[in-house]
Amino acid sequence: MTQLQPINLCNVIYKICSKVLTTRLKIILSEVVSPFQSAFIPGRLISNNCLVASEIAHYMHRKNNGGNGVMVLKLDISKVYDQGPSALYDSWETQSRIQGVKVCKEASSVHHLLFADDSFIFARSSLQECIQVKELLRTFELASEQAVNLAKSSMAFSRNLTIIDSQLLFD
Repeated sequence: MTQLQPINLCNVIYKICSKVLTTRLKIILSEVVSPFQSAFIPGRLISNNCLVASEIAHYMHRKNNGGNGVMVLKLDISKVYDQGPSALYDSWETQSRIQGVKVCKEASSVHHLLFADDSFIFARSSLQECIQVKELLRTFELASEQAVNLAKSSMAFSRNLTIIDSQLLFD
């Protein structure tokens, strides 16, 4: 009995508690985390979001004509791995404040994708939609007390927009 050291038991209790918690959380994790966020969720692969983003980029690259252009914003936000951004994006799409991108008529609309610490927002290239996206980002920043790092963020437009239109929307 002299060989037992109480300090060693602390690590064991910690490991047991963390194992119990993670096992229980695995059951509900896919229900709590948005389907647009695929990293670190059992049964989901981050490569799925990579494929969707690649398909949308290809669609934007080959979109040469038509009145409605599309845009994508790649945002760098700290601590994005929570339900906040997805819930906000989903509610704004439900209210038709942002429309997202459809790569074909039969496809569902994609308005955002979340990676570990980056977020893609897809929207139509109209002045009204740009105003809505700016308001969405402001709302997110105020609600979460997180700021979008504009120096690490970027924006891209489909090819059917003129340089003047792209610059107007960018500003």
